[in-house]
Amino acid sequence: MNESEPRTSDSVELAELRRENADLRRQGTLLLAATLVISLIVAAFFGLLFRRDGKELEAMQQQYAQVADTNKKEKQVIDAFLTRLVEHSKTHPELALLLAKYGFRPGESAATAPAAPKK
Repeated sequence: MNESEPRTSDSVELAELRRENADLRRQGTLLLAATLVISLIVAAFFGLLFRRDGKELEAMQQQYAQVADTNKKEKQVIDAFLTRLVEHSKTHPELALLLAKYGFRPGESAATAPAAPKK
């Protein structure tokens, strides 16, 4: 009888260990699946953000191109105006003083004139 008792306790202990092993394996598989689902959701979210930002970037590039074209046209008009203003100041000393105050010289072209007055 002494021989049968250790075998039963060993078999009960072995069955319990197998059950714990199966539970741990199931839990590990469940955690792995949950991690996979969460990583797919995060990847989809970042993909959506990337796509949305790409569309916004395209729209901003179009707006930038329009502003740059308008700026080029306005710069030509401003340069022509400044050239005429500097030439007009050659015959009007009051205007020449005002232009000199803001950094324009009577013989200076609009291209080499300062962009903004210094304070």
